[in-house]
Amino acid sequence: QNLYLQNTGFLKSDEAIKNKLEFYAELLKKELEDNPKNHLAYLELASHYRNLGDVKQAEDLFKEALKIDSKFILALREMSLIHIQCAFDYIKQCGGGQVSDPNIAKTIEEIYKDLKKWTQNVKLGA
Repeated sequence: QNLYLQNTGFLKSDEAIKNKLEFYAELLKKELEDNPKNHLAYLELASHYRNLGDVKQAEDLFKEALKIDSKFILALREMSLIHIQCAFDYIKQCGGGQVSDPNIAKTIEEIYKDLKKWTQNVKLGA
């Protein structure tokens, strides 16, 4: 007999989503207390903080994952994205949102597009 499940979007309120995210963060912190060498837990917790806008905390946690496994491609990718975003933010701040030299602007845009393509194609363990 087939069993069909349907997701009806139980977590529609911002409060419910916030509570769920906080619960997951606590689970990850507990996992790191129990297994401090779990680089995947560092990655997940770092992603959580990045999604909340706490880039500094996220960066620190990605670095912890890389201390455990210096070739952990997912943490390297996430750190790359943080740094490229910081570079773009800095360029915008310095140039009022515009890069005056079109060659520099084109180069930055190409680097960003290449990085985005690369991150979309990265496979776990690749």
